[in-house]
This record gives sequence, structure tokens and C-alpha cells, in this order.
Amino acid sequence: MNAALQAKLTQLDRYAKELHGLLQRPVQTEWAEVVDRALERLVQVIVECAADAGDLWLEEHGKPLGQSAASVFQNLRDAGILNDPVYQRLREHVRARNQIVHNYDRVTGSTVRRNAERLSQDIPEIVRALMT
Repeated sequence: MNAALQAKLTQLDRYAKELHGLLQRPVQTEWAEVVDRALERLVQVIVECAADAGDLWLEEHGKPLGQSAASVFQNLRDAGILNDPVYQRLREHVRARNQIVHNYDRVTGSTVRRNAERLSQDIPEIVRALMT
């Protein structure tokens, strides 16, 4: 594994620990919106970091790079690195990230938390796949 990919996976792991820690803390009512904003940002950077790591993996293995986060994950599936269920969940994470970044819809705190919890469960699987 090249140094750039290793560094990106280390960064992804650090973000995952931050997300997990934030999800485990009880949220006091007066801090709920602040926590929601922190979760939004972590969902955004984790999806982007995972896509960056995926592109680094694709490049290292001579595979086509993605033109977007969604296409990076599709190319990883096509390369046999991601199975279809993980790929489908990553597509959902990309959609959640897009809604957060582009504010397509009013994103509620409960939606953000649900997306963050799912992403937190998927990150270890993504990291393992990219370490091959």
C-alpha cells in the first residue's frame, strides 16, 4: 500500500473515531443543534475521505478513477473490492452527504443522526476493503 493511501486510511480512521465518540455521548437539549452540525460535518468529510482513499486505491491498482464520490465507489465495486450491499450503502451515504452539502432538502437532526450511525457501522468495512 502506498504512503498516500495509508495516510488517507489513517485520516478516515481518525474521523470514524470522532464520529463514534460523538454518537455515544448523551446530547443535552441545549447542545442538540451543535451536535447535529458536528455530525453533518463528519458525515461530509468521512464520505469525501473514503472517496479520496478509494481513488488512491484505484490509481494504485491501475483501475479507472471516479469522476465523483459515487463513481469512485462504483469503480471499487466493479474492481471487486466492494460487495454490492456495501456499495449500495455507500451510495446512500453519498446521497446523505449531497443533501447536507447542497441543502437539497431541509435535513433534520434525526435524519443526520440516523445517517451518521449507519456510516459509523460501515467505515470499518470500507477501510478493510481498501487495505487489500
